[in-house]
Amino acid sequence: MPLFGKSQKSPAEVVKALKEAVNALERGDKKVEK
Repeated sequence: MPLFGKSQKSPAEVVKALKEAVNALERGDKKVEK
């Protein structure tokens, strides 16, 4: 899942994708911890 591929994305779209990825990781970590 390349975040920075050849497709042109606007900074807002890149930030949104990064935030979604971080949120998904945080939810996964919380599930593992508790």
